[in-house]
Amino acid sequence: MPPLTVPRGATPSAAAGAAGAAATAAVVGGASAEPQPLTTPHRVYFAFVAGFALWVGVWGTLLPQRVAMALPWAVPPLHARVIGAMYLSGLVLMATCWRRSWVHEVAVGLRMAAVWTGMLLLASLLHLGQFDAANPRVWFWFFAYITFPLCGAWLAWRDRAALAAAAAAPSVAAPAP
Repeated sequence: MPPLTVPRGATPSAAAGAAGAAATAAVVGGASAEPQPLTTPHRVYFAFVAGFALWVGVWGTLLPQRVAMALPWAVPPLHARVIGAMYLSGLVLMATCWRRSWVHEVAVGLRMAAVWTGMLLLASLLHLGQFDAANPRVWFWFFAYITFPLCGAWLAWRDRAALAAAAAAPSVAAPAP
């Protein structure tokens, strides 16, 4: 691959995006000059994770006394607001990923979502005795936190060449003034 030159007036982030796209194309497509586009499964994944994050985030942040409507257990208002804030930040990440066009642009967000939801599943399994199986929110919780990490891991595995290319893409420093 030829060295990357930054055209006069171009921003370093645009140049880095071009480098990532070129590296993705080189690894994924071989002779193809096109980066791997974000697919419908990616968008569905980001939309579902974002929807769940919105649901928990709104209840936790705006209605902390009633957060048990979104979670399988009640928590004090301060905890609800902290949990809600974390879920709303996840919503921002998932919405940003959903709006991207290329697989290499969502590499970090996809991995973060898979790890975050996987760790919540692990924490839930370690405290399984604290869940009431008669509560329908428990079933939704476990459905979400089994499905989200598995789907995220599957997407990352399926797109591993594009994600590896994005990780290996050369970084571009800003030109000296």
